[in-house]
Amino acid sequence: MGAFSVADPMREFFIMSPVESPRHVETLAMVAHFHSFPQHHLGHGSVMDIGRPWIEGSEHQHLLVSWPYALDPRAATYASGKEEVTYLWLVPISADEADFARRKGTEALEDRLEGSGVNLVDPARVSTV
Repeated sequence: MGAFSVADPMREFFIMSPVESPRHVETLAMVAHFHSFPQHHLGHGSVMDIGRPWIEGSEHQHLLVSWPYALDPRAATYASGKEEVTYLWLVPISADEADFARRKGTEALEDRLEGSGVNLVDPARVSTV
């Protein structure tokens, strides 16, 4: 079972990484648990402080819940009968980027990230703000 089984609307979250790490499993479990509480449902544009770097050696301790731009846009949802699961990408971001998203909106941050040409899964990438 994944996060889709703990809350409605049904969501599933994923992390893209240059390395395999048990830390990612822990992060996904933490996100699913957080999402299971009605007052904390996550969706596109949510920003989370995870309290530690998303990957060892990185300064990015926040996650932006985003559409899976790295995939075919049609892959963002899966429908089976009356049920639909939305897949959302947990993009690692800096504290400054999280603050920017809260002040200017997540669309402004996504535009900034996309326009910068940075590799979003590079643990050493610099902040775009």
